[in-house]
Amino acid sequence: MWVACVVRSGLSASEALGYVGDSAPYSIPEFCTPASVPNDGKNACMSVVNTMLTSGMPRWYVMQMRKGVRYDELRKEIYDKIRPCPLLYYPCETILKRSGNRKRKKERPFIDRTVFFRSYPEKIMPMFNAIGDKAWCYRVLGIPGSPYAVVPQHDMERFQRAIGLFTPDIEIHPLGSLTPKLGETVILIKAGFGNRVATVEDIIKTECGSAIFRVKLDTDNGYEFRIDVHACQLERI
Repeated sequence: MWVACVVRSGLSASEALGYVGDSAPYSIPEFCTPASVPNDGKNACMSVVNTMLTSGMPRWYVMQMRKGVRYDELRKEIYDKIRPCPLLYYPCETILKRSGNRKRKKERPFIDRTVFFRSYPEKIMPMFNAIGDKAWCYRVLGIPGSPYAVVPQHDMERFQRAIGLFTPDIEIHPLGSLTPKLGETVILIKAGFGNRVATVEDIIKTECGSAIFRVKLDTDNGYEFRIDVHACQLERI
């Protein structure tokens, strides 16, 4: 499939084999031999092919709810009018408030009135034609007619790991596969601790089989403190 895309981008069959670095009997005749190609051109070639393969795939975009619109209203509007329905992501944290002897829970969004959604590029304009009274979508240049702004998949995954709330398309690795070990130095990506270096001091197993990592951080003033985080909020160095 990659070779076929390379050929469609304008290269010869021999050049395509040179860039891919392997045989492609289903796309290129056997008598073709790989051409000698510059190493610095391979990344550019792969980038072009990657764009061809992924241009029509669902991507993450960002919408802003209009004043006075609640998320429940927006979600109902989308579920009622849009087919296929995009994946919506409105991350909130639970705040516990005490009023006298009573406790009350409140959901507070991490980014107020900002909703992430995953959709096919060609579905965005029809969607906002239908729900434009509830929200609008961010564009690259911030003016009508410019392309809708895409959130890179890597950035979206990192954001979800930082706040510890995930959508179904994000893979969470099982304990022991990509998790750090005792004494290992890691990068802490938890919200509020942007890219701080920490050391794993303890691994606390939970009843459900997962684990909480206790890490130590040093401050510029010579103090140290410890916090407990989930494995997804750590990156190994």
